[in-house]
Amino acid sequence: MSFLTENPFQNRAASHGRASLGRLSARLKALAVSLTRRRQVYALSQLDDRMLSDIGVTRAELEEANRWSLWRDPGEHLAEAAEQRRAARQRAAEALKGREV
Repeated sequence: MSFLTENPFQNRAASHGRASLGRLSARLKALAVSLTRRRQVYALSQLDDRMLSDIGVTRAELEEANRWSLWRDPGEHLAEAAEQRRAARQRAAEALKGREV
């Protein structure tokens, strides 16, 4: 009797549906994070250049972050830019130490 009541295609479809819902849920969460970060980037863009400099962000970096696709988190761009600045400062400091010796 159980052979007649169990439908392997139905189980497979249900599993696929749950996986699709999981992917959709992840995409919607990513979109929500992106929109939140975009509001934060907009708030930062309202600051003057001196204040942006104090927190280590340039206006050009904010503008570039806002050009990213809606699905991409602009905070990722700002984090990458900050990391590149830190690496450049470290290379410059090491180059200066090399000259002093």
